[in-house]
Amino acid sequence: MTNDKTINQKLLHPQYEHERTYWVQVEGDIQNKDLLKLEKGVTITIEGKPYRTKPAKLEMLPKDLVVPDRNPPIRFRQSIPTSWVAIKLSTNIIY
Repeated sequence: MTNDKTINQKLLHPQYEHERTYWVQVEGDIQNKDLLKLEKGVTITIEGKPYRTKPAKLEMLPKDLVVPDRNPPIRFRQSIPTSWVAIKLSTNIIY
């Protein structure tokens, strides 16, 4: 985290092609076939308009992954399984 506008610009502006990795909690047990679909890009709808996502690199994270506490807390539902996935995104890199 930074309040330095120059660093922020270089990290977030698409022209710099900075790769980002996000850990994402998915409701249910995600399968490899699901990861493959997401890696190729999928169509999503925002406010009624369809958009095609760019390709991404996905990796299933271990079931016993320990995630630090955060605010707001990470969603926990005892009766519904969840999976954790690492998603790498980049503005112009094709995987």
